[in-house]
Amino acid sequence: MIYIAIFLYSSFHSYDRTFKANIDRFGWQMKFTEQEADSLLNFTLYQKREKTCDSISLLIRNRYMEDVVSFLFVEGNDTIYIRKEQEFRELFSPEEQNQHLVAPPDFVVINPVVGKLPSKCKTVSYSDQRFFVYDRKKCTYIPKNNNIHVVTLTHLTERTNSYYLFDLTKNDTWEIKLDIAKN
Repeated sequence: MIYIAIFLYSSFHSYDRTFKANIDRFGWQMKFTEQEADSLLNFTLYQKREKTCDSISLLIRNRYMEDVVSFLFVEGNDTIYIRKEQEFRELFSPEEQNQHLVAPPDFVVINPVVGKLPSKCKTVSYSDQRFFVYDRKKCTYIPKNNNIHVVTLTHLTERTNSYYLFDLTKNDTWEIKLDIAKN
């Protein structure tokens, strides 16, 4: 019985896969590879310009059944912002935040980036007012305008071991095609 369970588990989880995506709106390409039994993702972001190709490499903690990482692309800005996880106070509207200053002891905020952040990248809080406004209908922070794109990688493992990439602006959400690359 144990052998059958191990076989079934290993058949649903394939590691060391590499995925690619073109984020055409900004001229960036993304490539990531699962590492350490898929607990880490080795990301490389490429931006092709006229005669040069800028690249950024970083390690991201892989999270299951939820969002792994969110990148912010601001039109006209070369900096790539990485959105931090929600802090406890950011679960509430700006008016309610003063009432909920102390997080429960089991509430942990994990930085998605492992190691040193590349110089072209900056982390921003979930509710950074330069980029986000609180939407009362959705009860969450959304991009401030349509020039700010939140590109989010989601990892779903409930029925399949699949990744999805979404581009969210103030008014729209688009799915970005992820291709499996050969290593």
